[in-house]
Amino acid sequence: MRKATFWTLWCLAMGCSPPPPTPPPPTPPQAFLTVADTNVIDTSITGTTTTSGCKKVTQVQILEQGSFLADANYKGPGSPFEIPSALLLRLYSARGLAVPLTLSAKVVCDDGRTNTSQTVGVTFFPVVSVFQPQSGQAVPDSFVAEGGIGGSGTTFIGCIPTSAGTALARVDAQGTIVKQLDAMPFACTATSYITDKSPVRQTRWLMEPSQGAFAFDSSLNVTAVITGKVAFIGVARDGDALIVLDKVPQDLLVRAPAVAAAAETTLWSVPYNGIMNATPVVDAPNDTVWTATWNYNGGAQKADIEVEQRSYSSGVQKGANVLFTQSYANMIDSAVTPMGAFNLDGTIFYVPLRSFDVTTQTAKSTVLACATNVNGCQNAARRWASETFDGLLTTVAPFGAAGYIVAAGPSQTTFVSATTGATAAHNGQPIRPTGSQLVLGIQPGLGSDLFLLNGPAPSATSISYPTEIVAVDKPEDGELYRFSFGAGTTPLGGVAMAIDDGGQAWFRVGTALVRPQTLTSYRAARGATP
Repeated sequence: MRKATFWTLWCLAMGCSPPPPTPPPPTPPQAFLTVADTNVIDTSITGTTTTSGCKKVTQVQILEQGSFLADANYKGPGSPFEIPSALLLRLYSARGLAVPLTLSAKVVCDDGRTNTSQTVGVTFFPVVSVFQPQSGQAVPDSFVAEGGIGGSGTTFIGCIPTSAGTALARVDAQGTIVKQLDAMPFACTATSYITDKSPVRQTRWLMEPSQGAFAFDSSLNVTAVITGKVAFIGVARDGDALIVLDKVPQDLLVRAPAVAAAAETTLWSVPYNGIMNATPVVDAPNDTVWTATWNYNGGAQKADIEVEQRSYSSGVQKGANVLFTQSYANMIDSAVTPMGAFNLDGTIFYVPLRSFDVTTQTAKSTVLACATNVNGCQNAARRWASETFDGLLTTVAPFGAAGYIVAAGPSQTTFVSATTGATAAHNGQPIRPTGSQLVLGIQPGLGSDLFLLNGPAPSATSISYPTEIVAVDKPEDGELYRFSFGAGTTPLGGVAMAIDDGGQAWFRVGTALVRPQTLTSYRAARGATP
């Protein structure tokens, strides 16, 4: 039997009632936050907030990792909010420019009650502008950019689908087609390659490997056509193309004029051995064109790198030198064509040389700079050799007014000095794609700007498209930013880019056209790379 409490006994004696029960604590209000997208590439982050449980809401705050970030300017359920990029400036130096955020909404009632919503993870990359068309896409799947000098507008050229097939089109920054070439010599695709513009004739070439190549002017008029399986194309300053045609029994090296009097006119055509592995360099005053070939002997598991000098006017060979022989006898990977590059006058050839570490069973790579006028790349003919890098490097290219050499392989990119071969990478470390992605493309900008386009590995039956862009403003300063979009299984499920004549980069992100800030502005916001 429970004993009576003092209060109970006193109340029985005095005839009073027991005290009322303690009231339950007040019900907390509720807050909800939603965002338009969790991967934001834009000028600001937008979303909505909703609350319940307040007779009157005093304030709704947007929190980042629990700290106040902005007033949501709450007007009622579903109120929109916006977080401009300036509010996140303090975070870029510590977390990077594609900044990861943890957002929540905190509601404050007029009676003092508060509560905070569940968190939402957002990645935000700040840009200058985004044009998202109401339907379709702003620019072609892949494109080149023209204009942008002295305040002039930028236009974009690429292959677009039409009701009759495909066409070459020029569109403006609002996605409006300003010129279209319907009478195509052959169909183009999202994988068509469009060359740089000739500074002499203002022409470009479009190459479709299985179909051929054609030259066109600024009004998209076709000025020359060559058909056949095109294995490689390089363009001289005068606009003429040096094309390797895949022929049986032997490939042909063809000089095709940018402006032809008749269809398929060629200035000369000569037999060509091996695979062209560098863009040709033309020395017009000395009537010379320099080409490089990779001649693979599968039975011997080796390949020769050979440089040829030919007459630019006739194609007649003027000289040939084997720079070195690459052995594949102990490589764990199959033979892959090493893509090299000439300096501006063709006197030096840069190329990645591969070796194999028997102890670690791994591939190694060294970048060589070889004189092109003698056989071998030894002694004085070897201008320099870089350090030996772990892993596979398959492509080299000069950039930054020939001040740097970028050396890239499937899973890494590094940098060396074009004059000494010394490593110019930040802390000597390569830049690697995120996760299992591969390096799919390299886009040099003006000066020391460089962009890497990474994406998933292609399958045996389909190609893949870039999903990640990594920017470098100066190799010694390292990676400036990286952002990603999509899965890369289709062109619109990824990203593409081009740089206009003024040096402004432009991104196609899905169906939208994005104008990022300059790398100088991004560096000022981020500070030194950790």
